[in-house]
Amino acid sequence: DMIAVTGDFVDSKRTDMKIAEELIKRLTEIAPCYYVTGNHEAWIGGRYQELEEKLLDTGVIILHDRSVGLMKDNERIQIAGLDDLGIYLKKKAH
Repeated sequence: DMIAVTGDFVDSKRTDMKIAEELIKRLTEIAPCYYVTGNHEAWIGGRYQELEEKLLDTGVIILHDRSVGLMKDNERIQIAGLDDLGIYLKKKAH
């Protein structure tokens, strides 16, 4: 019913945006995708913005320190995503 990508979508030592983009396109064809950053996203520095744009372009819901409610069969759940602290430290450094 949904796919949760819980950080480290890329490897900071071998970041390949084309592979990440292809994977997310395939995942979003299966189900709605919800994403939160991990430490590897923080470690790729300025390239994170490129990754985020690709995620948003494919319809991924990015949970930057927020939650969303999901409904199915009259049942509701909340999912939340907390960014890796490194994302904020990198933003402050720029």
